[in-house]
Amino acid sequence: MQGFGRRVISCIGSGFRRVAIRCRGGSRRAALIAMALTAGLAFAQSPLVFTDPVGDAGVRRTDLGADGPIDPNAHRLPDLVEIRLGPWTVTDPQTDLFDGTWTAAPADFVRIDLVFDGLVNPPGTLGCCGDSFDPFRYGPHPVFGYLEIDLDADVNTGGELDWPQLMYTGNIARWGGMPTEPRFAGRVAQSLADFDNDTTTPPLVELSGTDFTVELLGWNITSVDPSIAGDGDLVFEEGETWVLDGWFFPRAHGYEHFSFACCSGLEGQYIADVTMQFRHDPATARTTVSVVYPLTNAGSAAMRGEQVEGDDGDASNQNSIEEALDDLIFSATNAPTQWQQDADFVIIEPWESKVASDYLDPTQWRVAAAFACSYSEPAGPDVVLAWTDMYGNVTPGDYDGDGTVGAADLAAFDAYLVASDGVTGIDADGLVNGAVHLPNFGPNFSLFDRNYDGVVDAADRPLPTGDLDGDGDVDLADLAVLLASYDACAGEGAYTPAADLDDSGCVDLADLALLLANYGMGT
Repeated sequence: MQGFGRRVISCIGSGFRRVAIRCRGGSRRAALIAMALTAGLAFAQSPLVFTDPVGDAGVRRTDLGADGPIDPNAHRLPDLVEIRLGPWTVTDPQTDLFDGTWTAAPADFVRIDLVFDGLVNPPGTLGCCGDSFDPFRYGPHPVFGYLEIDLDADVNTGGELDWPQLMYTGNIARWGGMPTEPRFAGRVAQSLADFDNDTTTPPLVELSGTDFTVELLGWNITSVDPSIAGDGDLVFEEGETWVLDGWFFPRAHGYEHFSFACCSGLEGQYIADVTMQFRHDPATARTTVSVVYPLTNAGSAAMRGEQVEGDDGDASNQNSIEEALDDLIFSATNAPTQWQQDADFVIIEPWESKVASDYLDPTQWRVAAAFACSYSEPAGPDVVLAWTDMYGNVTPGDYDGDGTVGAADLAAFDAYLVASDGVTGIDADGLVNGAVHLPNFGPNFSLFDRNYDGVVDAADRPLPTGDLDGDGDVDLADLAVLLASYDACAGEGAYTPAADLDDSGCVDLADLALLLANYGMGT
């Protein structure tokens, strides 16, 4: 019957069976679209674009000792430069999802582009989860990692309960600073000790707000289309365009514990077989990794050449963002008592009062990203990735997330060093000597280890914003450096990147204000 779905699902964790029956009436989405058009609402017809600096990739190893084999000369470090996402109109959904145009919401598809500097290859397997260690299967420069997408702008819904160590909030502190976005306040792991698998204790690393992820992992690839895989040698090379199929766009795994979704993967998992395109442009020397996915079941039906099905929480037939969100709402509303009494139920509970169609405009979504390279050789049990680039970025030494390094940040560093030096379990050498040696460095880390060498000491004490000559204070010499570049922008001869304190591309009054705010600090 159209609009009805019946699913019998086993709950492994609680040892009972449950039957869920759904009833769907008319299309609320169609009514909302009609209202929007009647009201004359205008939507942007270009994608949402996030930019990341070129050349900021650097290795953050996670193996014990943080000294595993990585050769950046032989294997390029993935360097993200741009994220694009927006509503997408497909010319012929049954033929080529990537042939189309950016459009306005509402739409039936979303397109997501990840742009990397240089040539990067599809990821091979990493020697875990039953697969062989073969990261360079498709070329010497594989890219791994995650784009995390928050659809409802609610940090209290979504995230990763089992492996937050693989997410943005679990790794960004390895770069020595805190994000400036308020949504991440109180949710970033500052060391290994913060991964306590407890959603009731801060920091709430597990509750990142992530609703969907684009996953670049070799074990997610189910097939590579040989008819359009370059020259057929299964090595992705300059100028080539590949199309791959796989499990690249799952709903956030944290939801699996409390979802009635079935039939497409593990219990509670909503994940469909998705098409991904790798395209290298020799003219720009960049690689674009793209996913096009249905926002609605109407889009999925168009891809499959079928009549539109009602929402049934089953990603193995017609599937879409709207259906996945509808399942969250249904699951939160009809949750059994065992779920509701679980502390982790907070990850889905707010969906009970939401409407799926409210979150189908990709230009309103929020993102974070964590990308990585592979070790050249296996680096130990459970070690699979070495992080290279994150979005959003942090300012090293900015411990309060205000975007600058000031007196509060220097005080926070000094307080950490005094409180941790020689403390058992925190300082591996046990000596009060002005240095905190991080135990189990690699898996463990510290927000205050600014140079990421496993020791927090005087070398990590941050330089205040405006210290352009690196002598530890902000004085007339630094002001002279900024004024010499004043009114210059990137690409101009007088432009000094270090003087562009807010990374705006120009040295202007905003930069002067940042320097003057710290003038005299350190003297």
